Amino acid sequence: MARTHEVQYQVETVRVEHARAHAQWRIFLAAGRPAALSEFERVADDLPMRLARLRALVVDNPAQQLRVDRVSALVLEDLAELRSSLQAKREGDLERPGAILGRLGQATPSVDAVADALREMLREESDLLEERKRVSSEGAHLTKLAIVFGSLLSLSMLAAAFLLILRESAGAPKRRPPRNAPSTNSRTSTTTPRAATTRSTPRDASCASTTPGWPGWATRARRWSASCGTLTS
Repeated sequence: MARTHEVQYQVETVRVEHARAHAQWRIFLAAGRPAALSEFERVADDLPMRLARLRALVVDNPAQQLRVDRVSALVLEDLAELRSSLQAKREGDLERPGAILGRLGQATPSVDAVADALREMLREESDLLEERKRVSSEGAHLTKLAIVFGSLLSLSMLAAAFLLILRESAGAPKRRPPRNAPSTNSRTSTTTPRAATTRSTPRDASCASTTPGWPGWATRARRWSASCGTLTS
């Protein structure tokens, strides 16, 4: 679409510049102002370059190329006629008011012909622009639809995956919790028999190991018994 806008700009520029050339031509013929002649020459030299630029922009449109060729032929022919009148004015051959008015009237059809050809080009470009806008709008609409359907498809796939996970989780066998192992903190009470301990003294040993002799056995037995009882108590 950017090139279409550029074509429209160049077409409008050619139309305006061609009209300006005619305006400066009229001023010089009527008043003989040198500034008008200089401005006419500047615009007349610039118009062929603008037409070439316009032809390059419509190189892919045969119908528009034919219109550019027609406009170029009309503009160049018209500029040649205007230069001829200006030359006659400079040489003094075009001084009578009637002759000047006659020349001014002859230029009007050429201006109208160029303007009509340029309007056809503008109409063609406007139609092309509308068509491109329509195609672009349809493409944007299709893109939006693709995005929406793609999003819905993604959500559907996620939902299906979620349901599948739930189904697999519900159908899986439940694992039984392990039985409680015996606590390591419980202690088994054990009874450790205490060994009877007896203290022995040297005197006990002497009492246990001493064997009384036969003489005075009864008396000695009582003494030993008394002494041993005293020690053990």
